[in-house]
Amino acid sequence: MILVKSHSFLLVFVVLETVHSKLTCSHNVTECMTKAAQNVYNSLVAGVKDLTEPIDPLHLDKIDADLPGFKYQVTNVTMNGLRDCTVELFKSDEISFNFELDLHCPNLVFTYHYKAKGVILTSVEFDGQGFANVAVDDYYIKIKGKFKKFFSVKDQKLYTSIISHFIETDLKGKIKFETDEQINPDKTKSDLAKIAINENYKDTDVLLRTPFLENFITLFVQNLNTYLANFSIDELLPQKEKKSILNIRGTPLV
Repeated sequence: MILVKSHSFLLVFVVLETVHSKLTCSHNVTECMTKAAQNVYNSLVAGVKDLTEPIDPLHLDKIDADLPGFKYQVTNVTMNGLRDCTVELFKSDEISFNFELDLHCPNLVFTYHYKAKGVILTSVEFDGQGFANVAVDDYYIKIKGKFKKFFSVKDQKLYTSIISHFIETDLKGKIKFETDEQINPDKTKSDLAKIAINENYKDTDVLLRTPFLENFITLFVQNLNTYLANFSIDELLPQKEKKSILNIRGTPLV
Protein backbone atom coordinates (compact mmCIF):
# COMPACT_ATOMS: atom_id res chain seq x y z
CA MET A 1 0.00 0.00 0.00
CA ILE A 2 1.38 3.42 -0.98
CA LEU A 3 0.25 6.65 0.65
CA VAL A 4 0.04 9.41 -1.91
CA LYS A 5 -0.87 13.04 -1.95
CA SER A 6 -3.65 13.71 -4.43
CA HIS A 7 -4.49 17.33 -3.73
CA SER A 8 -4.66 18.93 -7.16
CA PHE A 9 -6.65 16.48 -9.27
CA LEU A 10 -8.76 15.58 -6.25
CA LEU A 11 -9.50 19.20 -5.62
CA VAL A 12 -10.78 19.98 -9.09
CA PHE A 13 -13.18 17.06 -9.10
CA VAL A 14 -14.31 17.86 -5.56
CA VAL A 15 -14.60 21.52 -6.50
CA LEU A 16 -17.15 20.72 -9.16
CA GLU A 17 -19.01 18.29 -6.94
CA THR A 18 -19.10 20.80 -4.11
CA VAL A 19 -20.53 23.52 -6.30
CA HIS A 20 -23.35 21.37 -7.61
CA SER A 21 -24.30 19.22 -4.63
CA LYS A 22 -22.53 20.65 -1.56
CA LEU A 23 -20.40 17.53 -0.99
CA THR A 24 -17.88 17.80 1.82
CA CYS A 25 -14.88 15.45 1.78
CA SER A 26 -13.15 14.86 5.08
CA HIS A 27 -12.74 11.09 5.54
CA ASN A 28 -12.52 8.50 2.74
CA VAL A 29 -10.77 10.40 -0.05
CA THR A 30 -11.15 7.73 -2.74
CA GLU A 31 -14.88 7.42 -2.08
CA CYS A 32 -15.24 11.18 -2.15
CA MET A 33 -13.27 11.47 -5.39
CA THR A 34 -15.42 8.79 -7.00
CA LYS A 35 -18.64 10.54 -6.00
CA ALA A 36 -17.27 13.83 -7.27
CA ALA A 37 -16.23 12.26 -10.56
CA GLN A 38 -19.73 10.82 -10.96
CA ASN A 39 -21.17 14.29 -10.58
CA VAL A 40 -18.78 15.71 -13.17
CA TYR A 41 -19.62 12.81 -15.47
CA ASN A 42 -23.34 13.53 -15.09
CA SER A 43 -22.71 17.14 -16.08
CA LEU A 44 -20.81 16.02 -19.18
CA VAL A 45 -23.64 13.67 -20.15
CA ALA A 46 -26.18 16.48 -19.87
CA GLY A 47 -23.91 19.09 -21.40
CA VAL A 48 -23.04 22.50 -20.00
CA LYS A 49 -24.60 25.56 -21.61
CA ASP A 50 -22.11 27.59 -23.65
CA LEU A 51 -19.34 25.17 -22.71
CA THR A 52 -19.80 21.53 -23.80
CA GLU A 53 -22.37 19.64 -25.82
CA PRO A 54 -24.01 16.54 -24.27
CA ILE A 55 -21.79 13.46 -24.66
CA ASP A 56 -24.72 11.10 -25.20
CA PRO A 57 -24.82 10.45 -28.01
CA LEU A 58 -21.27 10.94 -29.23
CA HIS A 59 -20.68 11.22 -32.96
CA LEU A 60 -17.69 10.75 -35.24
CA ASP A 61 -17.72 11.46 -38.97
CA LYS A 62 -15.27 8.73 -39.95
CA ILE A 63 -13.00 6.03 -38.58
CA ASP A 64 -10.39 4.31 -40.75
CA ALA A 65 -8.67 1.11 -39.71
CA ASP A 66 -5.97 -0.91 -41.42
CA LEU A 67 -5.46 -4.07 -39.38
CA PRO A 68 -3.41 -7.11 -40.42
CA GLY A 69 -5.47 -8.80 -43.13
CA PHE A 70 -8.46 -6.54 -42.59
CA LYS A 71 -9.18 -3.02 -43.76
CA TYR A 72 -12.34 -1.05 -43.11
CA GLN A 73 -13.85 2.39 -43.01
CA VAL A 74 -16.90 3.36 -41.01
CA THR A 75 -18.73 6.66 -41.44
CA ASN A 76 -21.46 8.55 -39.62
CA VAL A 77 -20.62 6.70 -36.41
CA THR A 78 -22.75 7.24 -33.31
CA MET A 79 -22.35 5.81 -29.82
CA ASN A 80 -25.39 5.80 -27.53
CA GLY A 81 -25.65 4.71 -23.91
CA LEU A 82 -23.11 6.83 -22.02
CA ARG A 83 -25.89 8.43 -19.98
CA ASP A 84 -26.45 5.10 -18.23
CA CYS A 85 -22.80 4.54 -17.33
CA THR A 86 -21.69 4.96 -13.73
CA VAL A 87 -18.32 5.88 -12.25
CA GLU A 88 -17.14 2.84 -10.30
CA LEU A 89 -13.84 4.37 -9.19
CA PHE A 90 -11.76 7.49 -9.55
CA LYS A 91 -8.30 7.88 -8.06
CA SER A 92 -5.16 9.90 -8.74
CA ASP A 93 -1.59 10.06 -7.49
CA GLU A 94 0.26 13.36 -7.28
CA ILE A 95 3.63 11.66 -7.00
CA SER A 96 3.40 9.86 -10.36
CA PHE A 97 0.60 12.05 -11.76
CA ASN A 98 -1.29 8.91 -12.75
CA PHE A 99 -5.06 8.75 -12.70
CA GLU A 100 -7.70 6.07 -13.21
CA LEU A 101 -11.38 6.51 -14.06
CA ASP A 102 -13.45 3.31 -14.12
CA LEU A 103 -16.82 3.30 -15.89
CA HIS A 104 -19.48 0.60 -15.94
CA CYS A 105 -21.81 0.80 -18.92
CA PRO A 106 -24.90 -1.47 -18.94
CA ASN A 107 -25.40 -1.04 -22.67
CA LEU A 108 -23.56 0.79 -25.43
CA VAL A 109 -24.85 0.87 -28.99
CA PHE A 110 -22.75 1.82 -32.02
CA THR A 111 -24.49 2.61 -35.32
CA TYR A 112 -22.59 3.31 -38.53
CA HIS A 113 -22.12 2.72 -42.24
CA TYR A 114 -19.26 0.36 -43.02
CA LYS A 115 -17.09 -0.59 -45.96
CA ALA A 116 -14.81 -3.52 -45.17
CA LYS A 117 -12.66 -6.15 -46.81
CA GLY A 118 -10.48 -8.86 -45.32
CA VAL A 119 -10.52 -11.69 -42.81
CA ILE A 120 -11.29 -11.38 -39.10
CA LEU A 121 -11.53 -13.96 -36.32
CA THR A 122 -9.26 -16.28 -38.34
CA SER A 123 -11.87 -17.37 -40.89
CA VAL A 124 -14.61 -14.73 -41.17
CA GLU A 125 -14.44 -13.23 -44.65
CA PHE A 126 -15.63 -9.65 -44.87
CA ASP A 127 -16.26 -8.09 -48.28
CA GLY A 128 -19.07 -5.59 -48.45
CA GLN A 129 -20.65 -2.40 -47.24
CA GLY A 130 -23.85 -1.28 -45.58
CA PHE A 131 -25.41 -0.08 -42.36
CA ALA A 132 -24.87 -1.91 -39.10
CA ASN A 133 -25.21 -1.58 -35.36
CA VAL A 134 -23.31 -3.22 -32.53
CA ALA A 135 -24.76 -3.52 -29.01
CA VAL A 136 -22.36 -4.13 -26.11
CA ASP A 137 -23.76 -5.26 -22.76
CA ASP A 138 -22.29 -5.04 -19.26
CA TYR A 139 -19.11 -3.28 -20.29
CA TYR A 140 -16.37 -2.01 -17.97
CA ILE A 141 -14.05 0.69 -19.29
CA LYS A 142 -10.95 1.86 -17.44
CA ILE A 143 -9.47 5.16 -18.57
CA LYS A 144 -5.93 5.53 -17.27
CA GLY A 145 -3.20 8.04 -17.94
CA LYS A 146 -1.34 11.13 -16.82
CA PHE A 147 -2.58 14.49 -15.62
CA LYS A 148 -0.90 17.79 -14.93
CA LYS A 149 -1.58 20.71 -12.63
CA PHE A 150 -0.76 24.28 -13.50
CA PHE A 151 -1.35 27.86 -12.53
CA SER A 152 -3.00 30.11 -15.06
CA VAL A 153 -0.79 33.02 -16.10
CA LYS A 154 -3.91 35.14 -16.41
CA ASP A 155 -5.37 34.66 -12.95
CA GLN A 156 -2.64 32.73 -11.05
CA LYS A 157 -5.14 30.07 -10.03
CA LEU A 158 -4.74 26.31 -9.97
CA TYR A 159 -6.11 24.18 -12.81
CA THR A 160 -5.63 20.61 -13.99
CA SER A 161 -6.00 18.63 -17.20
CA ILE A 162 -5.46 15.18 -18.65
CA ILE A 163 -2.36 15.05 -20.84
CA SER A 164 -2.41 11.40 -21.95
CA HIS A 165 -4.66 8.39 -21.63
CA PHE A 166 -5.25 4.80 -22.66
CA ILE A 167 -8.10 2.39 -22.06
CA GLU A 168 -8.62 -1.12 -20.77
CA THR A 169 -11.92 -2.96 -21.15
CA ASP A 170 -13.61 -5.90 -19.49
CA LEU A 171 -16.63 -7.32 -21.29
CA LYS A 172 -18.90 -9.10 -18.81
CA GLY A 173 -21.85 -9.40 -21.16
CA LYS A 174 -22.01 -10.04 -24.89
CA ILE A 175 -21.73 -8.21 -28.19
CA LYS A 176 -24.49 -8.35 -30.79
CA PHE A 177 -23.64 -7.37 -34.36
CA GLU A 178 -26.57 -6.73 -36.70
CA THR A 179 -26.81 -5.72 -40.35
CA ASP A 180 -29.41 -6.34 -43.05
CA GLU A 181 -26.74 -6.43 -45.74
CA GLN A 182 -24.59 -9.39 -46.69
CA ILE A 183 -21.07 -8.94 -45.38
CA ASN A 184 -19.85 -11.35 -48.06
CA PRO A 185 -21.13 -11.79 -51.65
CA ASP A 186 -21.72 -15.46 -50.85
CA LYS A 187 -24.91 -15.56 -48.75
CA THR A 188 -23.95 -18.76 -46.95
CA LYS A 189 -20.57 -17.32 -45.97
CA SER A 190 -22.27 -14.08 -44.95
CA ASP A 191 -24.75 -15.83 -42.65
CA LEU A 192 -22.04 -17.95 -41.05
CA ALA A 193 -19.83 -14.89 -40.59
CA LYS A 194 -22.57 -13.01 -38.71
CA ILE A 195 -23.02 -15.97 -36.39
CA ALA A 196 -19.27 -16.25 -35.79
CA ILE A 197 -18.94 -12.54 -34.97
CA ASN A 198 -21.61 -12.80 -32.28
CA GLU A 199 -20.47 -16.13 -30.87
CA ASN A 200 -16.85 -14.99 -30.58
CA TYR A 201 -17.77 -11.78 -28.78
CA LYS A 202 -14.56 -11.58 -26.74
CA ASP A 203 -12.48 -11.44 -29.91
CA THR A 204 -14.98 -9.06 -31.47
CA ASP A 205 -14.48 -6.78 -28.47
CA VAL A 206 -10.78 -6.47 -29.34
CA LEU A 207 -11.68 -5.37 -32.87
CA LEU A 208 -14.30 -2.97 -31.54
CA ARG A 209 -11.97 -1.43 -28.98
CA THR A 210 -9.35 -0.56 -31.56
CA PRO A 211 -10.04 1.92 -33.00
CA PHE A 212 -13.80 2.32 -32.35
CA LEU A 213 -13.87 2.84 -28.60
CA GLU A 214 -10.48 4.52 -28.42
CA ASN A 215 -11.66 7.27 -30.78
CA PHE A 216 -14.80 7.86 -28.75
CA ILE A 217 -12.92 7.95 -25.43
CA THR A 218 -10.52 10.49 -26.93
CA LEU A 219 -13.54 12.63 -27.76
CA PHE A 220 -14.83 12.16 -24.21
CA VAL A 221 -11.48 13.24 -22.73
CA GLN A 222 -11.47 16.34 -24.92
CA ASN A 223 -14.87 17.29 -23.49
CA LEU A 224 -13.63 16.59 -19.97
CA ASN A 225 -10.58 18.82 -20.43
CA THR A 226 -12.78 21.61 -21.77
CA TYR A 227 -14.88 21.28 -18.65
CA LEU A 228 -11.90 21.29 -16.28
CA ALA A 229 -10.27 24.25 -18.00
CA ASN A 230 -13.16 26.48 -17.00
CA PHE A 231 -13.02 25.95 -13.24
CA SER A 232 -10.30 26.92 -10.76
CA ILE A 233 -9.98 25.85 -7.16
CA ASP A 234 -10.02 29.37 -5.74
CA GLU A 235 -13.09 30.35 -7.73
CA LEU A 236 -15.19 27.29 -7.02
CA LEU A 237 -14.14 25.68 -3.74
CA PRO A 238 -15.57 27.29 -0.60
CA GLN A 239 -12.92 27.90 2.04
CA LYS A 240 -14.48 25.44 4.50
CA GLU A 241 -14.35 22.54 2.06
CA LYS A 242 -10.92 23.59 0.80
CA LYS A 243 -9.48 23.52 4.32
CA SER A 244 -10.99 20.13 5.13
CA ILE A 245 -9.58 18.56 1.97
CA LEU A 246 -6.14 20.13 2.24
CA ASN A 247 -5.85 18.67 5.73
CA ILE A 248 -5.95 15.20 4.17
CA ARG A 249 -2.35 14.07 3.73
CA GLY A 250 -2.77 10.98 1.60
CA THR A 251 -4.95 8.24 0.29
CA PRO A 252 -4.19 4.58 -0.47
CA LEU A 253 -3.54 3.82 -4.11
CA VAL A 254 -4.20 0.11 -4.68
